[in-house]
Order: sequence, then structure tokens, then C-alpha cells
Amino acid sequence: DEKTAKHLIEKRKRQEREKSINATAKKDEYSLKNSQAELEQIENTKLNAEQLLEKAKNEYNNKQYPQALESITIFFDKASSKLDEGLYLQGQILEQKSPVQNIKNAIESYDMVVKNYPSSRLWENANKRSIFLKRFYINIR
Repeated sequence: DEKTAKHLIEKRKRQEREKSINATAKKDEYSLKNSQAELEQIENTKLNAEQLLEKAKNEYNNKQYPQALESITIFFDKASSKLDEGLYLQGQILEQKSPVQNIKNAIESYDMVVKNYPSSRLWENANKRSIFLKRFYINIR
């Protein structure tokens, strides 16, 4: 009857409004996340290499692995010292279970420390991590 039809039409309009509101909210949330990421990138470019390394360490310690990887990547663009520390930290970041996990690249980072920085205080740890990861992930027997 007419009353039921009006009720259904109103219900459908309400659902469409809710859908529109939800879509707008999701779009706003996406825009906000992108804006925050852009601000983070701008902030990173203002920091010097030393500050970026410290920032990456803090992000790593706080389990913010994607942000830590971003910071360490920019560190390599600016750094002329402490490259062994950066490489070792990059290996640690890439080793963690996270969206940025990449065991092959973690091994490469550790191997670069081993190959290029034999007098580094991180050489022994990098060598151990490389051997472990190769045994555990690569040379499985």
C-alpha cells in the first residue's frame, strides 16, 4: 500500500545518505593520512643525517617500521658518516614482521656492513644476522 511504499522510499533515502556520509568520511580519512605522510616527508627533508638516524632508531624502537624505513632511506641520501649504523638499522627494520619486511634486502644490508665496514663495531652482529637469515630463509636443508 501507499504507506508502505513511502516508508520504503524514506528508508532507501536514509541508507543512501548514510552511504554518502560514510564514503565522505573514508575519503577524508584517506586524505588526512596522505597529508600526514606528506608532512612527515617534508619534516624528514629538514632534518640532518644525524637527526634522521636518531629518528629512524626511535621509530624502529616504537615498532613504526614503515616510518623508520622512510627515515633511514632519506638518511642515506644525506649521510656521509655512520653508514654502517644506517645499514645495520635498515637490516633490522627489514627483518621485522611488518608490511615492509624484506628478508633478502635485510641480508643485503647486513652483508654490506660485513663487506664494506670490517672495523665497524656492528660488524660481528651484522655477520651473525646475515648467517642466521641465510640459514633460516635461504639455505634451508
